[in-house]
Amino acid sequence: MATTQLLDNSLELQKDLYSIIVPQESIVKTEGFRKEYAKVIAAAPFLDPARADEIVASKDNEPIFKIKKMHPEDQPKRTDLVQMAADVTVDLTAADYQVMDTANRYTTLIAGTINRMNAVKERILRNKERLEDINFITAAYKGLGESVIITEDVCSGSYLYHNGIYGSFCPQPPSEIKKKIQILSVEGNGYVGNAHVLVQGDKYLEETDNRGKVEYISDNSPLTIFEYSRICSKDASQNKLNEGSAYDVNRDDKDVNCIITMMSSGDSGINMLDIDSAGGTVVIKDVLISGDNINYHSVLQSEIDLSVDMYHAANHIAGSGKVCFPTSRYVKLVLSSDYCEPGESLGYSEVDLSGKKPEIVIRRLKNAVRKVVKIGSLNAYNCEYNGGNILTGDLAPAEGCKTIAVFANEYIPYGINNPDEAIKYVLYVNGEEYSVTPINSDKPGIKMISCAESRFEGVNVKFIEEKIKTVQLRVKINSNADITPFVGNLKLCIG
Repeated sequence: MATTQLLDNSLELQKDLYSIIVPQESIVKTEGFRKEYAKVIAAAPFLDPARADEIVASKDNEPIFKIKKMHPEDQPKRTDLVQMAADVTVDLTAADYQVMDTANRYTTLIAGTINRMNAVKERILRNKERLEDINFITAAYKGLGESVIITEDVCSGSYLYHNGIYGSFCPQPPSEIKKKIQILSVEGNGYVGNAHVLVQGDKYLEETDNRGKVEYISDNSPLTIFEYSRICSKDASQNKLNEGSAYDVNRDDKDVNCIITMMSSGDSGINMLDIDSAGGTVVIKDVLISGDNINYHSVLQSEIDLSVDMYHAANHIAGSGKVCFPTSRYVKLVLSSDYCEPGESLGYSEVDLSGKKPEIVIRRLKNAVRKVVKIGSLNAYNCEYNGGNILTGDLAPAEGCKTIAVFANEYIPYGINNPDEAIKYVLYVNGEEYSVTPINSDKPGIKMISCAESRFEGVNVKFIEEKIKTVQLRVKINSNADITPFVGNLKLCIG
């Protein structure tokens, strides 16, 4: 699965970069204040018009400071000392403003580059998605062969659109507060960090890129990644292990599992997490909540595989790491992964007693792999919701079409009131209203609308007499006060 790193965390970095840019009107040009300084030098008490002309004619990137020569037995003039001190001050001020201007230029360049890269990547992903849609729809559903991706650009109503690899919709929250969280513990069947990973021969990666800092989980920085690891090997004879050496090597092939326990800051709790798996494969095995950090209960209906593609995602929005639950102060997030970095080299340190003096050496691990849970960011929110309503414009092709259906991924969290009514779809075809269910859903109902001209036969098909000339889609999302369903990867399939 493609990474969401560029589209998500980089936007936060982009905001930070723009926030530190100094307004151009606050940066004084060197030429301007040097001219003002030259006027001072030409007037009393300095009375040095030649020096003033020299300052005005000087280049912006050259200092104006000049040492006045003095005889060892002469008493220095006060004006000479003041002028030299003033020259230095003007030069330092010019350097300061030049640094500010240069920093602004680089900051603007980086922020602009991020913006352009995001735009390019989004276009690439959209085109890739269209190709995947055509291949999937043509193979899976007879009579369909094209898709229209539904984003906020073609919609109106009351909703919040989350842009990512694939977009998702939820009701517009009247209140959405990003909450700080404290990571209380990280436990599991492995170890925290990326120890034992070798680079550049016999050097440990963690010496230059330590991914074992717990604060990386929630720092929301695109430059940091947290990892929890488990080294697996079925080869018991690969090394002659001394006591205490290679202590992290497990003689099995189990997936790495870890439990992250967190606490919401402040008095209010959290009811949504947004997890970025940093390009790895991560499965959310469970989410448990508590009000006292003692008694926990599960609020996850089924496991969520963050790496599953949209065509096979069950009760989850592919490309989204959002998990909702009733508001709680304490949350345990149970994660699992079978992901291994390709070509990774592993080793461990031990004391070599074979020589005259004991020395620490690095032994390479053979036939071993490191399974890792990777977290690029973990953001927490406290949200309130009302119902959402999404209405598209006319999505029918200019020449009309014969068959239409709706494709959508749904995420209906634990605790939603009346989950069967959580998300409703209505198609307006040639001015007539039809309640439908997504074609990729196992829910009963109309899944395809087709005109008699298509001669398409199948169950869950609604036939109409004339060719399809106009199509609009309405999606209604019913939320609890603090939990909401999501609908994502929304598109109209056309034949």
